[in-house]
Amino acid sequence: MLLHCACFLICAALAVAQNLPVPLDQIVKRESTATAEDRTFQARVLKDNPIDDIVLRPSKLRAPTLPYFYDIMFDAPCRHTKIKISVDTGSSDFWLDSGVWCKCDTRKQFPQWCNQVDTFQSKPAPDTLKYDDGHVVKGAFLSKDLIFGDKNLKNVTFLAAWDYSLNGSPDKTNDWNGLVGLGYLRNQQAQKTDRGKYLTLPYVLEAQGNTSSNAFSMWFKKTERGKGFEASILFGGYPKNYYKGDLTVFKMIKHLTEYRPSEILIRLDRLSFRGVDALTRCKDSLGVLLDTGSYSSWLPFDTFHALARSLGKYETDSNSNRTFAIFEDCSGWDLTEAVVFQFGNLKIPVPLSDIVRNVNQEEIESGRFPEIYDSKQCITHGIAAEPKAKIIARGLQGNPSDHVYRFILGVTFLRHAFILYDLPQEEVALAPIKQSALKNKAILTYFDDLYDHKGQGSYNPVEGVRESCSLTS
Repeated sequence: MLLHCACFLICAALAVAQNLPVPLDQIVKRESTATAEDRTFQARVLKDNPIDDIVLRPSKLRAPTLPYFYDIMFDAPCRHTKIKISVDTGSSDFWLDSGVWCKCDTRKQFPQWCNQVDTFQSKPAPDTLKYDDGHVVKGAFLSKDLIFGDKNLKNVTFLAAWDYSLNGSPDKTNDWNGLVGLGYLRNQQAQKTDRGKYLTLPYVLEAQGNTSSNAFSMWFKKTERGKGFEASILFGGYPKNYYKGDLTVFKMIKHLTEYRPSEILIRLDRLSFRGVDALTRCKDSLGVLLDTGSYSSWLPFDTFHALARSLGKYETDSNSNRTFAIFEDCSGWDLTEAVVFQFGNLKIPVPLSDIVRNVNQEEIESGRFPEIYDSKQCITHGIAAEPKAKIIARGLQGNPSDHVYRFILGVTFLRHAFILYDLPQEEVALAPIKQSALKNKAILTYFDDLYDHKGQGSYNPVEGVRESCSLTS
């Protein structure tokens, strides 16, 4: 997860798939590859109910932020409280601001639930979540009912947070009140606490019989210029008519020591503009995290510079979090031209309008960055790199973690891709989004985790790299 303010307003909608029987010609019986840990959480219930999608009302925000659920409600101590919860495919923990959840009119109305939070708050060592970008969340784990559309999910575990900060500073400017991680349970930070692992939303929906799989799909819909975009999620399956061509399946990268994926991580094979590749050798590839909790896509320092050079003459500057490129005159640029992200033979174009933006008057007048002085200039906002000083400091800290070797594709990329996050099968299926089809009724396919998820095109990375490199040599 990376939590950085977006430059657009983003809305989110959500759809929950009721589980339906899968046609027999689409499935093959298999031995389950689930671990004992996963089997504990799988309650597969097939129903013949008609489709009952839940779409939560999109809502404009008062502050720039990331995709979020708007109408999730917990059974709050004093009254049902709508809570805006950011959606994060880059993490696996579930927390919310207890100050919103426990908002009571008077002290007398505080029942035992809020007293629990008060009691935990006085503990010398609260439960703590720490994210890669320095975001720290402190609180106590509770289990309460979650109201999700017309579903009442029982005993959902979350961290009731009374303190959260970014790099040591309060970070309560975003107009959401928590975060739901949609990744693997084995990536939960809670397992490092006394609480241990707990079910997150995809697993809860399956365990309580709302879906037959903890796979889910996600896509973004364009809205009017200046109004950002909407995001939708379908739990338990995917719509077959919302993408171009066929879905291509990629195996997730395995954890260095566990030999299984712990994050939604795949390989990016090429990154190019006008045919110039920012990855200098054909056989190079980047491990990239598909992360709705990050607005920008975060690249290695040298790859970031190689891509910036292909765009035009530039200078760089940095703040404490990121390095960005500043281009002298972008007034003649065609912002519909695309930077191409390539996975195997699959290409997903991202227009320059999601890579760079014009500088604003405040940036010109503030003088914080001397290189910014004219409204004709533009800067990178959809791609970024860590400051060199931060990279060096981490290298001096000793043995690096897995996270040092993976980079991030954030919302500025994800909004142009249709993605099926197939957690139980440890795969990601990708295709370019087909915006013109999103106005049509979805043609839905649902999964049952007792069976192979068939009907998707596969990609052999060894053969694919060999073929691609022979064409470019």
